[in-house]
Amino acid sequence: MRFSLLLIVALVVGSCGVYSFTGVTFPPEVKSVYVAPVENTAPNSPSQVDFLLNEAIKDNFLKFSELSISETTADLNIYARIIGYDITSVAPSQDQAYQTRVTMRVSVKYIQKVPQEKEWTRSFSRFIDIPSEQELAQVEQEVIEELIRQIANDIFYGAGQDW
Repeated sequence: MRFSLLLIVALVVGSCGVYSFTGVTFPPEVKSVYVAPVENTAPNSPSQVDFLLNEAIKDNFLKFSELSISETTADLNIYARIIGYDITSVAPSQDQAYQTRVTMRVSVKYIQKVPQEKEWTRSFSRFIDIPSEQELAQVEQEVIEELIRQIANDIFYGAGQDW
């Protein structure tokens, strides 16, 4: 019984594409991914945020998929651009003090070359609110790291949603 259940699962998963335990699937023909250097067009963003996002995207593909990372165009190509990095004040409710909100916005173009060529674009936005009693300068590095982690995850999952 257990063997036949495993066989059924293997057949179903094998017929749908390459399955990952993250729930992201890619067609079996897709073997490699190219992550172009992230472009940064956000005037207020800290230095190195583009490099850090680029590395986080690559790390997700290495950790959570069987795709190899290519240094040139590949079966799947990802072009990300940071289009916004904003720091604003927000009031969560009338009874609470203002908070500082850090928002990062990224536009991503995906180009799949196999089994057939197709292209799609998605935008991702994430924010983190910092309590009023904390200074942004003291926590900004951690905030940036968390925003990058969240957006890199969004980009990875976005790559696997359109098959």
